[in-house]
Amino acid sequence: MPAVEQLVEGSEKRYFTWAPFEENIVLADNLDVDNGNEEDQENSSTLSKFPQKEVRLCLNCGKLTKYCNCQNRISSIPLFDIEQKIIKNRKGQQVEQLAPPPDLQECPRCRSKSKSETEIVTPITIHGTGPLANLTYELYRQLPTATDLKKKALPGEGRKLLTFYDSRQGAARFAAFLQDVSNKQNYRHLIPQAIDQCLQADEWGDNTAPNLFALSKKSGEIAWKKGIIQNDSESNYWRSTTASFTVDQRKSASIWMGKIILGEFTTGRRSRQSLESMGLVGVSYFQKGDQPDFSSLGKEIGLSTDQTSALIGHLLDDLRFRKAVKLPTGIFPDDPEFGTNKGNPHFIRQGKPRSGEERWIGDTPRQLRRQYVQRVLEINRMDFSDESVVKNPYSYLGLVKKYRWIAYRFFNRRLST
Repeated sequence: MPAVEQLVEGSEKRYFTWAPFEENIVLADNLDVDNGNEEDQENSSTLSKFPQKEVRLCLNCGKLTKYCNCQNRISSIPLFDIEQKIIKNRKGQQVEQLAPPPDLQECPRCRSKSKSETEIVTPITIHGTGPLANLTYELYRQLPTATDLKKKALPGEGRKLLTFYDSRQGAARFAAFLQDVSNKQNYRHLIPQAIDQCLQADEWGDNTAPNLFALSKKSGEIAWKKGIIQNDSESNYWRSTTASFTVDQRKSASIWMGKIILGEFTTGRRSRQSLESMGLVGVSYFQKGDQPDFSSLGKEIGLSTDQTSALIGHLLDDLRFRKAVKLPTGIFPDDPEFGTNKGNPHFIRQGKPRSGEERWIGDTPRQLRRQYVQRVLEINRMDFSDESVVKNPYSYLGLVKKYRWIAYRFFNRRLST
């Protein structure tokens, strides 16, 4: 994260990470392993291009604590300053020094580069309505519930929150924004709860990880019981006070939660606060006890069992992010839960894609699946040339007769939900 967005005159921009990183240049998209390129060889062998040191900042003045003169110093959590090595000439000799990078256009961990005139960092804003809404939401969650049973039955369990703003228009905008943040976070909180309940054993025996439909039903029940759906102005049950949960309402709540879950685990899976990014929920593509024969497939393509499983999982993750999934009845590709992604593509192996189709391996080198496959082939000393990957995009998966299941799962269809 950059330390500041707009620099005050006389100050400098610094970059920090929340935790120390371990460099892994296997998947970098800017390294050339050509033996004739000495500069790239030197870069690829340098394992500490961006050394780090632990620092703490004063939250009052923003300075390093060792330079802080505040009377009531408030220290931050440990941060890790990013620096880079630079070479300077002094009296005819080259001297190596550490200095903060003016712009961070290269990932310190994997050495991937950002697009032209952009940085590869994520700005962390400490002003505006976003952080304020998140802080207010967390404070709201810490409030005790109402003691009156009627008030406790209302959405939010009878909690009351009084906020102040410096203008009427700002107060109105903030109230709407806070409600939207609260709804999204409430849905995120209840999805892991629903998964836990689905995994609990009952009189029918042990349960397995739920699919989309089982999870949507259980999430819909919890959301209705807690009044989250009724407190969402976008739903059809806005401020509904009915205590019953009919069959029609159960189906409607399941579809409502189904699109939220799909949005969370497709186009929203890479957001900073997503359940996957936070490590709270994972996705499995194969049922327990029904795993494909990764070992035989690995031997066919020259990878270990774990490498083969990781390769297929990563490729399917990217398809899921592209929303190449079969959408259930009642959920549409242009739903606002999917953000700006309005499509629902089919993937083809080769040829010119038609409307609604995308190539499995793209024409441009920046496509993530193409980059990933080429890095896997390269690190395993296999043919990773553009011609090999683009013209024969499924050869590296060993699509011989006994592995037709890969072609069936991957190509000319969407992933099953």
